[in-house]
Amino acid sequence: MAERMIEAYLGDDHLADRRGQYPMIALSSEIARAAPEVQERYGRLLSTMISLLATDGDEGDDTARERAMAVAALSVGGMILAQTLPESELAADVRRAALAMARQAGSDARADAGGGGIT
Repeated sequence: MAERMIEAYLGDDHLADRRGQYPMIALSSEIARAAPEVQERYGRLLSTMISLLATDGDEGDDTARERAMAVAALSVGGMILAQTLPESELAADVRRAALAMARQAGSDARADAGGGGIT
């Protein structure tokens, strides 16, 4: 599931779909200036994303959670940077690098868990 989430966040289709951007990407700068209640909801959304990315049957694993936080940051941050300059070679390179690092984190997690981890 996590691998599909990563691909969806950092995929070409998602970058091209300005109206269908996920809230973590589309609203980040607005949320930073929003009311505390809105920021709390955004935090719950991020927590849910992290939990989904970390799920590997070993939900109490701090390493899995830490990797999931890094993957979430790479996925959201990589796409935020890429969408600022959608026709830019640099933006494409940033998105590809974020995708590669997120995939690597998933591979590392699977290796550490003997096949589990971010998949």
